[in-house]
Amino acid sequence: MKRIMKCVCAVTLLMWAGSAYAELQNVSVGGQIRIRGRYWSQCYSGPDMASPYSSSRVSGRAIGPNGIGSLYDWCNCRMAFVEQRTALNVSMDFTDNVSAFVEVDSYDLWGEDFRSKDYLKGVDTRAQSADDVEIFQSYVQAKDIGGLPLTARIGRQSLKLGKGWLVGDYVSATLALSFDGVRLTYKEDDWTVDGFWFKLAETMGSFGEGDVDFYGLYATYTFSEALELSGYYFYVRDDHDIDDNAKATPMTRVWERICNLNGYGITNLHTVGLRANGKASGFDYDLELSYQFGQADGLGAMYKLNGYGDPGAEFGGWGGDFEAGYTFELPRAPRVFVGGCYFYGDDGRERTFLEYFNPFYRPEASVAFNRLFTGMAHTSIWDSRGGTSTFSNFYQVRTGVTGKINDSLSSCLTLAYYWVADPWDEPANLFANLMPWWTKEASNKIGTLANLWVQYNYSKDVSVRVGWEHFFTEEGLTGGNFLLHYGTMFTGGMDNNDADYVYFDLLVKF
Repeated sequence: MKRIMKCVCAVTLLMWAGSAYAELQNVSVGGQIRIRGRYWSQCYSGPDMASPYSSSRVSGRAIGPNGIGSLYDWCNCRMAFVEQRTALNVSMDFTDNVSAFVEVDSYDLWGEDFRSKDYLKGVDTRAQSADDVEIFQSYVQAKDIGGLPLTARIGRQSLKLGKGWLVGDYVSATLALSFDGVRLTYKEDDWTVDGFWFKLAETMGSFGEGDVDFYGLYATYTFSEALELSGYYFYVRDDHDIDDNAKATPMTRVWERICNLNGYGITNLHTVGLRANGKASGFDYDLELSYQFGQADGLGAMYKLNGYGDPGAEFGGWGGDFEAGYTFELPRAPRVFVGGCYFYGDDGRERTFLEYFNPFYRPEASVAFNRLFTGMAHTSIWDSRGGTSTFSNFYQVRTGVTGKINDSLSSCLTLAYYWVADPWDEPANLFANLMPWWTKEASNKIGTLANLWVQYNYSKDVSVRVGWEHFFTEEGLTGGNFLLHYGTMFTGGMDNNDADYVYFDLLVKF
């Protein structure tokens, strides 16, 4: 597929080059300012990682890259800040078919760039602004290439496919996502087909060597308003060189080969999926289902034991999301909905009595569904730490209602319950450091989420939203399971307090 995409891109550039020269016809300027204040209580552990277990109680087990530490303590801890994203874009039309788009943005926390932080001494220093303004998008676009309904977009660009379940343009309200590469879009009548290649990491070696690349095809056919069907294939190829023991002697290398140690290859993450959505007679629905497969060597290298990881790790499991709703023909158009989601997990951190005395034992990686570059977060309490959606190895059911309070005010109330897809085997007794094979399965009950928000639309370009989340925690979350960072990070804390999250969000577009 890599060669096919290279050929398509080369042909497109040649066809385009002969007709791209033209004078600038039109320039438009736009942008947005988004300010969001956020407050959490009873959840984050602060700068220090919390854990209900000491490292000795899980000795001899391949726990993963973050150990047994948790970002959460579900105790008396609070965190608050105000963040702001400022974006400015310029769109330039050269002909009816050739244009360019440039967007810069800056993400900041209030107070982090203030000049006079040392106000007690009156020292006014230069603001720390080296990373403030970034090129978020910068691409050239050509339409109707060769007389076909084909559009090429080349450069840094944002991308949202479907509802953004696996590939989205925002990972949170203030953190946007863009890719470097080429996107081709063929759109005719009821068909739309997107093909793309994006460079995620470049090492400047031979083409593709040592790099991380993202390829994909996404096709949609609209049968009617009641049925739109999409199918897709995504491929992430990670060619990073991994060596557990780069300074090994020749004799050590022989031992590694005999014991099948240090045998990592390329990470190949394949995702195939279908999406069906539509609405009719007040009803609406959206169903998406994906299956992942491929070699997970890069992930396997994170689950080390005695210096070596798992070279046989593989992706292999399902993920899905479904929601159906009904909008009543009433003045405020209330909508009720039900839904749910599932992300597979495979926790392999247990180790039997016999495996502890097997000198050739290899650690086993714990692989969960990789949500790729999702734009959907299920809760701001533990699915958007740092602004990214990282929660996996769980399933959920939800219900709620949305509606208008008046012409300017709208609101939504959601209730959801969560379970762990594959709980880990936690230490079963106080002597687990002496008998680490003695374990028990952790609880799979995560808890219940209540989410309420109200939004005021001052105009079509200015809005304010305030919201509140409350999480009724249960043992599967506070006692601990591996859920964060796509199933690689622990969530257990020091208590079992319920958690709260309160926010306000001001958005101005221009």
